[in-house]
Amino acid sequence: MRWYAYIILVLLLLPSASASLKGDLLELEDELETFTTDADIIMVQGSKIPVSLDVVMPLLRAVHPDYKGLPAYKEQELTQELREGKLILLVGGPEQSELAKHVYETGTGNAYDVEAAKILLYEADGQKFLILSDNRGFGGNLERQTSYSPLAKIMPEAYVPAAAAGTGVILLLLAKAFKGLLFKATRYWVSSKLMAHVTKKATRRRYVGTKIFGIRVKFREIAAVIFAGMLFGFGIATSYYKPGMSIVLFYGTVMIVNIAIYLSRNGARVILDKHHGAHTEFKLWPYGIFVTAITAYFGNNCALAGYVDTKEKNPKTPPGELAYKVMSISYNVFFGLWIWNFFMPRPILQMAMLISLSLCFIQMFPIAPFDGIKIYQWSKKKWWWNFIPMLALYIAVHVMSAL
Repeated sequence: MRWYAYIILVLLLLPSASASLKGDLLELEDELETFTTDADIIMVQGSKIPVSLDVVMPLLRAVHPDYKGLPAYKEQELTQELREGKLILLVGGPEQSELAKHVYETGTGNAYDVEAAKILLYEADGQKFLILSDNRGFGGNLERQTSYSPLAKIMPEAYVPAAAAGTGVILLLLAKAFKGLLFKATRYWVSSKLMAHVTKKATRRRYVGTKIFGIRVKFREIAAVIFAGMLFGFGIATSYYKPGMSIVLFYGTVMIVNIAIYLSRNGARVILDKHHGAHTEFKLWPYGIFVTAITAYFGNNCALAGYVDTKEKNPKTPPGELAYKVMSISYNVFFGLWIWNFFMPRPILQMAMLISLSLCFIQMFPIAPFDGIKIYQWSKKKWWWNFIPMLALYIAVHVMSAL
């Protein structure tokens, strides 16, 4: 969904960067014209702008003929010689640019709110700056960290999330290809270690839990959901950080948010079970636990620790239909969180966004044991209709770090 945030940002930036500085910003026409009169402008992109925004400056220059040939630089390329005597059109707020942070903290001028963006007309160190940013550039952002990943030693850090995600996909395909050997062997070994002191396999098959207000509750299922949430939460907390927040507080917050989302998602599922007379259960997937840990270590955590098992041989409602309804709830939660975060950026909202989107995307894989295979068998049209945008959103958010 952050791709749409990018679209909104571009729509806001294009009018403000035109030669006459008019368009949708008529209310700022006088201020902008006065500020930029006879100015020698160069465009600079903040050093912490997400990858998905890298095309902002080329788009600005392509759409506006007067800006063809206008000097454009990344912040890292900017030297004192290049800056001298120039008005700097800077894309990125204080959280996305060290230069913008310096100007914002030491300079003077006026700031204007335009929808979900801000425009700053500032002067600092005897130089003029026109700073353009969405609200993300002014605080409340998670930041990706990949320096810990072993992949960072063999490739640029910008490619680490994509490589880690690719590793997860390859391991999933391997599980499918060798499920007769690798999957069963791993499942047997890990399950025997984890469950030996809990209950016997025959007892687990017969266990149906208890009911509260007519809703089935299985304590072993709750334990599995919490474990999966903690594992994925640990991976998210390892892959991201919030500047200025202590490690203990950050990890604790991520864990709580993650477990809450896992419990809410699975709570919605058991409520739907009651409504449809179905019987499903969330179970840990030993091989998925392994892949979750590996992808987190490599720099892009995949939520693969568990899956939903259908108990009935001939259920009244197709398992794919139930799975689709649960997925739709999580998907809508993600969109709601994105809208909220776009206008009011908060780390806790971004954590919830990452988790909700990851659960939707991973579970939509048409590979057993995930819900995606059930949805695909139930309705190929609905599967494709949802999976394609999910894939684009996942790449934008997790791979391109477009928070």
